[in-house]
Amino acid sequence: MGYIRKVDDELISKLEKFHGALVPGLVIGAYMVELAYEKLGDAQMIDAVVESRKCIADSVQLMTSCTLGNGWLKVYDWGIFAITLYDKKSKKGVRVYLDINKIPKESITYKWFFREVDKESHEEVNRELLILKKSIFSYEYVQVGIKKKERPSVILCTKCGYPFLSDGSNECMSCREGATYYTKVS
Repeated sequence: MGYIRKVDDELISKLEKFHGALVPGLVIGAYMVELAYEKLGDAQMIDAVVESRKCIADSVQLMTSCTLGNGWLKVYDWGIFAITLYDKKSKKGVRVYLDINKIPKESITYKWFFREVDKESHEEVNRELLILKKSIFSYEYVQVGIKKKERPSVILCTKCGYPFLSDGSNECMSCREGATYYTKVS
């Protein structure tokens, strides 16, 4: 999949299918990516950072070639509505963030952001976001300092025998911390 640089009806439909519902975070993320592309210029190969594990990450994954799976998307779960797109080689990029000072205080979007309205208002917020578009963001040019990690070796866990990416330990994280998300059943 290539880059999608503009928000249009087709993209909105794709975002809704990809995410499972059209929520305001997707629309916000889409316009953030559009603005980042405009300010980034002609970078051919990009990486991305999102500062929240929420919906904006799905917009970045759909509109760029940056995904969690290929490692080109980094997620820092800081709860901030911000993304950075940057050139893989030069590490120069642009960080786009939701600027609360640019959202009209009387708007449904402002109320949604501060959780003063419930999820039933998503459709109304989305309609407003499609009008506000990129006007609610600010941006800054940045130099990204993420260093490429060395590829870990694969070893067999001395406790369970599963192969895993070693972090220096002979036991996998599941054995060290206890696999708490599942229980074996017969």
